[in-house]
Amino acid sequence: MDAAWTPRQRLFFWVTLAAGLSWCAVVMFASPGWSLDDELSHYLRSRSVWENPALIFDAWTRIGRNLFHVLPAHFGLTAARLWTLAFAGLAVVVTARLATQLGSRRAWLVPLLLCFQPWFVELSWGVLTQLPFLLFLVAGIWALTRQRLCLSGLCFGFLPLIRHEGIALTALWIALVAGRAIFHRPAWRRTTTALAFSAPPMVAYNLAAWACLGAFPLRLFFAAKPTEIYGHGAPWHFIPISILPAGVFTVALTAVGLPTVCRQWKTTWPLVFYPAYFALHSFIYWRGLFASGGYYQFLMPMAPGLAITALFGVDAILARERRRLATVLLVGAVLQGLLLLHLWRDGHPHFAVPREPLVPALDAAIAWQKSERPHAPAVVCHHIYAAYREDWIETPSCRARDATPSSDLPVGAVILWEEKYADLTGLPLAGLRADPAWAERAQFGNGAARVFEKLR
Repeated sequence: MDAAWTPRQRLFFWVTLAAGLSWCAVVMFASPGWSLDDELSHYLRSRSVWENPALIFDAWTRIGRNLFHVLPAHFGLTAARLWTLAFAGLAVVVTARLATQLGSRRAWLVPLLLCFQPWFVELSWGVLTQLPFLLFLVAGIWALTRQRLCLSGLCFGFLPLIRHEGIALTALWIALVAGRAIFHRPAWRRTTTALAFSAPPMVAYNLAAWACLGAFPLRLFFAAKPTEIYGHGAPWHFIPISILPAGVFTVALTAVGLPTVCRQWKTTWPLVFYPAYFALHSFIYWRGLFASGGYYQFLMPMAPGLAITALFGVDAILARERRRLATVLLVGAVLQGLLLLHLWRDGHPHFAVPREPLVPALDAAIAWQKSERPHAPAVVCHHIYAAYREDWIETPSCRARDATPSSDLPVGAVILWEEKYADLTGLPLAGLRADPAWAERAQFGNGAARVFEKLR
């Protein structure tokens, strides 16, 4: 921490950090649901690596995230979530150090401005790509400001292994480091070495995957449209949907601090990676690329950048001796993380991540199958919740959901059709109803989940 901090400021930092992480843990334990279905998929992938080691190379759940979660996943979903939350605490510490390095005089306020951003409360413990990406990005930026270019290169080089769009941020890092070398004329050998350090993570991943599986994962970066099911939206799509998850008070303080950040660009320029990340996701969803669903959760790795800019906002307000205004905004920045308005549905408050309404219907369908057809030769469901509930072990060719066409399933097989994924992934309701080989045996949740049995 900053040696200039007083003992009271140090105490304030650690107490608010503990309070922020504790609140995130409360929300985690109180949440009956999950932010994205991807969390269950990622968890099952990492959990299944212990039985099928080749899954560590899985491109869909990302080897960087897989490596991050493979150890705790062996001990269950809660263990993996707590592991993630512990590294969220490390990310807060790194963010405070970065804020000090960029010239903020009150970096001890970072836990208030980061831990209570609503999307941080929601996602800081999820078995997803967001927190690992956030950690490596902020660590890479911090190392860059400290002129520890080799460490920064490793951090940025690891980003594409966590989320595919990380390749663009790595390219931006290379361009900025090379550009500074041209204009500031440092030792070229040192710069060249640092640039080379951004390559080993991707090179090692592809060579290992080729040696083990005979395939190069790098090819996925050239498949810009692997599917059309996620659609696309306007270039400004993320602006309105991100305000509540980021926090209204965080956004307000960020707006106040932005002029200072721009004026001090010679020091604060490394923060450019955060608006670049926002612009990148906006472009990807606008063009419908790389299976982006346009979810606000994808932008959560921007949280440290918002917190640091908000810090400059606090500094600017206090410099004008508007202490009461600063206090109101800081209190609001905490309250927004307690209320979690972005999770409220139909006017009803939710202080945790709720389960989607489809889950009870799926529970009933699975219970029916276990009771009425316990010895079915095959049970197929394309919703990942069924795989998680039954702890299905995945294989390299199947992400916990049987990809076998319905016509090839054996007589007596059971399909648990559900309205969210089945029609999109090869089990259309109309097709099952029209096929005389299949009979509908039960439905639940007003038809949200249905049970079909193969007769012949």
